[in-house]
Amino acid sequence: MRVISVVSPKGGVGKTTTGLILAGEIADAGGKVSIIDADPNTPFKLWSSLSGPVKNIKVVTDVTEDSIVDEIEAAKGHSKFVIVDLEGTANMTVSYAIAHSDFALVPTQGSQLDAIEAVKAVKQIRRVEKGFKIKIPHALVFTRTSAAITPRTYKHIYNEMRELGMDILDSQVIDREAYRALFSIGGTLHGLKTSDVSNLPAAKENAAALIEEIIKKMAPKKAKRKKKAA
Repeated sequence: MRVISVVSPKGGVGKTTTGLILAGEIADAGGKVSIIDADPNTPFKLWSSLSGPVKNIKVVTDVTEDSIVDEIEAAKGHSKFVIVDLEGTANMTVSYAIAHSDFALVPTQGSQLDAIEAVKAVKQIRRVEKGFKIKIPHALVFTRTSAAITPRTYKHIYNEMRELGMDILDSQVIDREAYRALFSIGGTLHGLKTSDVSNLPAAKENAAALIEEIIKKMAPKKAKRKKKAA
């Protein structure tokens, strides 16, 4: 079972949208996924109220610092993937979730202020790695980008992040109407119709590329060695 935490100390960077895109792709492929809504604003609780239960997706809410680890472990028992949507602050809840993750994803937009917060998130991941003496694969993903234009600011920030030694996904979360519609209509991309939103096939293609790249970046789990008989 794999755990992906979506981490950012800044709100409004597309953290919840990114988490839902990933969950939707896994669920559509037939994999059971649990979404742990650890954001006090409970965005996934609101999302799930729009269309009711979605096949292969379970939403866990009312998560606290005391319960986050137990909720992750419980979710791993019945889901192929666990997506943890964390609150926009650097606290112990976030650190505990990161420590129990197989991959940490840091969404950021192409602005200098967002880049500063993304660096803070990566530093927190590295502190967790050092404190727990573990290695946590992680990467930045640029969100709400344009499919047609690459601004100079984005290029500057991208190069700056690379110089700092940060891993950045080739895939981006492009600004699509379909993604915004998920929080007004409910469900996942694969439940939307072309009559609901524009460029739905492009949104699906973008989402598929995103989850595929993340899965490739996740370190393969090591099989437990069997003890030799005495």
